[in-house]
Amino acid sequence: PKSKFGYVNYLEITANCAEGSVSGYCANTPVYIDPQVCSPGYVQVSYDKCCVSVSSTDCESLTRPPTAPPTPPPTYGQTSNLVDNPGFESVSLSPWYANYGTGVTIDTSQSHSGSKSVLCADRTYTWNGVEQNLLGRLDVGVQYRYSCWVKLKNVSSSFFKLAFRITKGTGKEYPG
Repeated sequence: PKSKFGYVNYLEITANCAEGSVSGYCANTPVYIDPQVCSPGYVQVSYDKCCVSVSSTDCESLTRPPTAPPTPPPTYGQTSNLVDNPGFESVSLSPWYANYGTGVTIDTSQSHSGSKSVLCADRTYTWNGVEQNLLGRLDVGVQYRYSCWVKLKNVSSSFFKLAFRITKGTGKEYPG
């Protein structure tokens, strides 16, 4: 709803008086005129509301309704996948990158649910692999569940560890 003045968030008051010795000021006090804020038949019951009577529910609001919110950014959380390009199906490896070394490539010879996977070859340390920065996607105090599908190729060990690296101002931590 809107008042008879349209959507306004200010009240303009004009005075009809003779200008005094100071430019822009009246020479005398103008006659008080009660401003007409509400439409005819309504009384002002609060700063931003006019009603037919003080106890009536037949009212009009003097405030502008909220504008439509902008399109929200992608949400991350417990009900969505926090990882971009989780199945490595994009044309490039991005936003994944090698966690040391250069032997990380997209592989089409093996896959789990799509047509691609990532191959971590020429690893010199057990922690070499792929990583993705999740900064801004995790909330403090929220528990998350994470999983992945892994196939070890041409190795004698069957041990695999999925880990998080937390980087703080005090250094890096490797929980778990």
